Amino acid sequence: FMGFSFFEFSVRYDKGGTEQAFGMFGYDNCAIAHMNYSGQVTTIWGLTRVKDRAGDYLSEALAAAYGGQSNVLSQALYHSKGCM
Repeated sequence: FMGFSFFEFSVRYDKGGTEQAFGMFGYDNCAIAHMNYSGQVTTIWGLTRVKDRAGDYLSEALAAAYGGQSNVLSQALYHSKGCM
């Protein structure tokens, strides 16, 4: 086993339309940092979990599929340093 791939990690807001139906995480309205990316300053947004059509969180389903714990993931992603 070399790894796995999940399509898509985050919702593609830039594409809009039906492309926004994909993604395990969305961006919330909390800017947590700014980063210089090739000379352009980019805002780093906090993440929020996305539910599937059945109403289940995709991050929990992925963690369960690989024997992981989604509560560890939740603690790491959802307790940001605070909005800027």
